[in-house]
Amino acid sequence: MGRTARENLAEARALVAGRARPAHPLRAFGKLGVDDRTAAVTSAIRLGLL
Repeated sequence: MGRTARENLAEARALVAGRARPAHPLRAFGKLGVDDRTAAVTSAIRLGLL
């Protein structure tokens, strides 16, 4: 029995999300000029983003 289009789409989305997730925080850190989550939150609060 073959896979359904819905199953294929779900797998493709999971694969893309898995690849994109690690890059997202790094881009945000770069925009804030920081190297870790704690510094990012502190910077975002100081800038009024949070």
